[in-house]
Amino acid sequence: MRIRLLALTGALLLAATTVAQAQTPPGGTTPPEATTPSLGTLDFGFRYTTTTGDEARYERYRDLRTGAFSRLTLGRASETRIWDVQLFNIGYLDQSYGLSYAGGRAKAAALFVSTPLNYSYLTATPWVIS
Repeated sequence: MRIRLLALTGALLLAATTVAQAQTPPGGTTPPEATTPSLGTLDFGFRYTTTTGDEARYERYRDLRTGAFSRLTLGRASETRIWDVQLFNIGYLDQSYGLSYAGGRAKAAALFVSTPLNYSYLTATPWVIS
């Protein structure tokens, strides 16, 4: 929980600096916007989780198993086209993918979100998660 609080605080601080940079300069003129292509985030790591008590409640709508952490976000924008790709928690029960394209008249989007619902690890249900 401390790591999430620290990550949330860092994200809010970064968002605040982005907003501060987007303000109009005192001269009243706005600088021209840059249309350079940009590619984004690539995160890989390891996460360790331990709980005491009801593990199913702790992992109610997410998969917090110990193992690899993965996040990939790429984006490329030009004056005529926009590409965006997102992949989060690849290989876990709460994985999500995303892909979008916009260029000229053509627009496409695809999304897959897998959200598990853990009732209990102590009881049996007729559904099997593989």
